Amino acid sequence: MAEIPPIAGYSSILVRSENSWHAVSRVADNSPSSRRSVTITFYRPGSISTLWPPGDSTPLHRYQAADLL
Repeated sequence: MAEIPPIAGYSSILVRSENSWHAVSRVADNSPSSRRSVTITFYRPGSISTLWPPGDSTPLHRYQAADLL
């Protein structure tokens, strides 16, 4: 078991397994900044994506740089 302090710039990688349970502590009400997170999923060649299963025709967003400002 490991604990990663909530310090700006720290990060961690969780490798999925049968015992890769994790928790995230609550952000303090008086915190001067918010928590940011990114989820990246790698799939092995030939595996089926659970996010975009075969036959899913949901259109993707077309963002412009100006939309992100």
